[in-house]
Amino acid sequence: MTGRMTRTARSLRDHVGHPFRLAAGVVGILLSLVVVYYAINPTSMPRRMMANLVLGAGVFIYYFERAHERRTGAEVLAARDKLAVGGNAVAAVAGLLAASYVHLNYYRWVENSRLLVYNNVDLLVGAAIMLLVLDITYRSFGRAITGAVLLALAYGVLGASLPGFLQHRGLSIAELIARETIVLGGVYGSLLQIAATWVAIFILFAGFVEAHGGFDYIHRLGLRVGTLSRSGVAQSSVISSMVIGMLTGGAAVNVALTGSFTIPLMKDNNIPPRIAGAIESMASSGGQILPPIMGLAAFLIADFIGVQYADVVVAALLPAVLFYGLIAVSVHILIVSSGWVPRIDQSQLDENLTGSLAAFLLEGLQFLLPLAVLMYMLVGLELPIMLAGSYTIAAFLLLRALFNVSPLSDEAVTAGTATQFVVDSIEGLRLGAVRLAPFVGLLAALGMIVTVLGYSGLGLRLATNILIAGGGEFVVILLIAMVVSLLFGLGMPTPAAYILVASVLAPALVQIGMAPMSAHLFVFYFALLSAITPPVAVAVAVACEIAEADFVETAIETLRIGGPAFAIPYLFVANPSLITWSFPDVAINLALVGVGMLGIIFALTGSNGSRSYSLPTRGVLAALFVVIAFAPSVPARALAAVVVVLVGLQDRIAHVVPAEIV
Repeated sequence: MTGRMTRTARSLRDHVGHPFRLAAGVVGILLSLVVVYYAINPTSMPRRMMANLVLGAGVFIYYFERAHERRTGAEVLAARDKLAVGGNAVAAVAGLLAASYVHLNYYRWVENSRLLVYNNVDLLVGAAIMLLVLDITYRSFGRAITGAVLLALAYGVLGASLPGFLQHRGLSIAELIARETIVLGGVYGSLLQIAATWVAIFILFAGFVEAHGGFDYIHRLGLRVGTLSRSGVAQSSVISSMVIGMLTGGAAVNVALTGSFTIPLMKDNNIPPRIAGAIESMASSGGQILPPIMGLAAFLIADFIGVQYADVVVAALLPAVLFYGLIAVSVHILIVSSGWVPRIDQSQLDENLTGSLAAFLLEGLQFLLPLAVLMYMLVGLELPIMLAGSYTIAAFLLLRALFNVSPLSDEAVTAGTATQFVVDSIEGLRLGAVRLAPFVGLLAALGMIVTVLGYSGLGLRLATNILIAGGGEFVVILLIAMVVSLLFGLGMPTPAAYILVASVLAPALVQIGMAPMSAHLFVFYFALLSAITPPVAVAVAVACEIAEADFVETAIETLRIGGPAFAIPYLFVANPSLITWSFPDVAINLALVGVGMLGIIFALTGSNGSRSYSLPTRGVLAALFVVIAFAPSVPARALAAVVVVLVGLQDRIAHVVPAEIV
């Protein structure tokens, strides 16, 4: 606790001592307060106006944070650094001024949008907004997604000169800028509105959790759980990455955040660097499909389909259970069968944990109960997303305050602890806004792609061509959708990849009879899995940097651990009850599919943890998985599941049954 207090105090001194960081911090705190106010009073301004406010503040915060980073660590700045600092400061002010112009002219833009009436200043402001959004996306998320946005914009302008199904009427530069900004579409479309409202409130919640030491607790929780398993160190990494990934979203971001702790811990316990990087890559990628927050996924899917956020959370729950169940089992088998068996020893516990287990669990209630509050608000009371998010934040702060004055706190109740609570809360407001800023830029940029696809009709034509290429065959179309989703996602953050595939592929899947929820979850899973798919595999690349491991070797181990995850989308397509929760089918299918997943894990790893399997046996196990997952006959699936169980328990049966019978 004392160390965290010192870090927070130092952070505040940094804010006060550096004008760029101070300006970004003040605007960030104000922005977070506005987000909370809007959550409670959504009629206080139109949603697009709120989106513009968040965009302007986000741009300002982003560039002033970058300007501060270029100033840090050098007493005398080089000419190049001075130029970069000045450029960032100019961009920050330009973004704030552009957003202020849009705010002042908002109702004129609304009234004139249908007629595409605009003046030169409107065009100049619109172009500036587009350039700033593209620059933020490039700096934060790389060339792939920025290139995709630029390609879409070029397609919007050059469409009339393109051949075949790519051709459309085309737009002039002025028309393109107008459609992307002045008509309050594109940049200001539904994606930015999601970022400014639904995403903002939960990133703010994550900021509070981080500032109040919640991420530290999650790491310690992983260590506690790790003591229960022979693969304890690795399992502690899975748990930490899973929970933090749910809050932060983004596979590569989560690897960078949690991997800096978990990968060295695994390496210190004799787990090879390539294995440590693979475990972290896989665990971090899955946080985006873990309810109730799911990173950005649930918000985007709910908006695309037009359903309640709670519906997406419920539908995604069992696939997420299968995802993390297979990771836990795969990691355990890999660690144990390799002979490493690194346990978390007492010295590691003494270094990271204090107090009894009961006290530790009670401490965790302040971080875990707010998630229960969130689920109750969304599913039980069916409250609006932002209002449920604001109640979740309030519950967290209340529980945190109560813990600070309880006997369980490791600090005496003094004016200092009260001050620290306030300081941490202010830091949470700042962190939430800083974390939100790049996502605002990303979703605003992606909105430009959606507008071009909608105007040109390309998305619908591509969906039709996919249906033609698949020859109407359901399985072939699913395979095409999988491959295209993986390709679209290479090098891109998952939200960006999902938006692209949802615009193009999901309509094709709906046309062949899939329910919209199944179609969107199907393409989202593969967009997510592109983060661990070579040749790009951005999550693996980040993990390799931390682990100092070979990329190819780490990527192979990642697929060895997470290979069965590529089957999960097919499982819920073949067994819809896994996402619709229709009883009793859901219980039967969950049990059968769970056993089937064990079979495919045994097949891919070549072991059950205590014995190795020959290639023929592994082939049989893979075939049994196919029967369990996709056979139409329940008795046949059940029989195959029994065989998998018998194969998995073969050693134990041999110890119980006389050898001559075996």
